[in-house]
Amino acid sequence: METDAQRTLFNKYAEKVIGSAVRPLEWQGHYSYTVESEDGRTVVQFRSDQSPLNDEIVKLAKRVHPDLVPAMERLEFLDDRTISVWKMDKIPGIGFLELISDDEITTKLSVTVKDMAEFYIQAWESPQMPDEEQVVRVRQEFEMKLGQLEEHSSPSLLAHVTDARQALDNILRLPWVLTHDDLSSMNLLLDAATGNLRGVVDWADAAVRPFGIALWGLESVLGYSGPNGWTWLDDESCSFEKARKLGLLLRYGFIWQDNRFVLAKDTTMLEILLENAMFSDLSTYGHSQLKTGHPVRSAIHKQLNGRLVLRWVTTWESLL
Repeated sequence: METDAQRTLFNKYAEKVIGSAVRPLEWQGHYSYTVESEDGRTVVQFRSDQSPLNDEIVKLAKRVHPDLVPAMERLEFLDDRTISVWKMDKIPGIGFLELISDDEITTKLSVTVKDMAEFYIQAWESPQMPDEEQVVRVRQEFEMKLGQLEEHSSPSLLAHVTDARQALDNILRLPWVLTHDDLSSMNLLLDAATGNLRGVVDWADAAVRPFGIALWGLESVLGYSGPNGWTWLDDESCSFEKARKLGLLLRYGFIWQDNRFVLAKDTTMLEILLENAMFSDLSTYGHSQLKTGHPVRSAIHKQLNGRLVLRWVTTWESLL
């Protein structure tokens, strides 16, 4: 988003705000420019109005995930309304992809998966109440994108699109929660030594959506595998899985191009992720326990195993 002249201007502004020299982060967003202080404790981010942060969503994210979302302060930037500036504490950690080549990836990733389960539980335990207008607007958005996918999908992908469309009523009746729309590898900050989830960043596209839309970020644990194949806990958890698939379709069925979403020509990643089933044995936990959240956390921690970890590693390696 920035030219050399803009970077110089941004750096000088950040130095004034922080009171020390700054350096750009190694990884930069497409619509943002981010620098950190010399001591690595503070970050200043300049964002284009094409991908702004929503003040209310930022505050909600901090309430729902207090230990994973940095404290953030919005600053005024000269008279340029096309740029928003945010000062925040830096969360130490590395991006998920940087952990893939680690010799202890299996052990560390099992920790990551458990912490991701906690991340989803936090959202579940902080339900939001959408108004009727919001529900209608979100339904229209989903139906429009599914309609576009239907017209251009391969037979194998079309089955999933049709399944998601038929499940929309049930999905929209699920609890609505804060939903991070881009739980990609570099937005998850991990402890390099342990694999613990330290932070979740880039909340520009976050919104309140039915629980499950963001489950594409994790092979979750809402059923169990037995002699007869995959069994869901109950109808509601089946709706969670449908919502997860809808989230996958919305995330990987489109790409951002020329300031709008267009259909993705390459759906290889989407089809791989849709074909991956969820693995965990939660057969002793029923509908009533699921609603409380806490037994789910206990079950997730007890039942996550090497099969799930290896499945994550295999999937990511196949996509690299």
